[in-house]
Amino acid sequence: MKRFLILAAFIGAAMFTASGQQSRQHLDRILSEDILRSSLIGVCAVNENGDTLLAHNPNIRMQPASNTKLITTGCAMHRLGPGFRFETKIAYSGDIRKGVLKGDLYIVGSGDPLMCSSDSIATRQDALFAEWLEMLRKAGIRKIQGNIIGDGRFLDGEDGSMSLGPTTRSAPDAPGLGGLNYRRNLIRCRI
Repeated sequence: MKRFLILAAFIGAAMFTASGQQSRQHLDRILSEDILRSSLIGVCAVNENGDTLLAHNPNIRMQPASNTKLITTGCAMHRLGPGFRFETKIAYSGDIRKGVLKGDLYIVGSGDPLMCSSDSIATRQDALFAEWLEMLRKAGIRKIQGNIIGDGRFLDGEDGSMSLGPTTRSAPDAPGLGGLNYRRNLIRCRI
């Protein structure tokens, strides 16, 4: 893990402090080290516009090491902040008359990957549903005459698709992206 972090930090520093040619030379020097010769390494660094800054084996599909999560987490913390929390909201359309919602109830996701999962930091199902029930009661809703609609469009592309595409989705069991997830979108079967 220590070697990986040093490699990642060195590549990152080289990319941002050197020209493209110098970055390539830094990367080549790192990759020629004895300790890395038997490793399969891929690097693809892009700027905010999607322009490639540095690449080495960018088209080879690899299973990322667990250490890659450190980089993803660091980027998320930088972009979203340490206090960021996903929000799943409840909304409705229609009218409330005498405690009856004559319309639809919406569960609107924002991409929470852990909603009601068994992960230790996830909100438990009973606690989440109790919170939603309290919200509905405060809004004066005791009964719904309509549909309950899960809205997971938050992460949809402009065309409405949720596919990662053939170049980035290598595992046949990899789930698509969605703004509304429940129990990691897994179904457990006992046979």
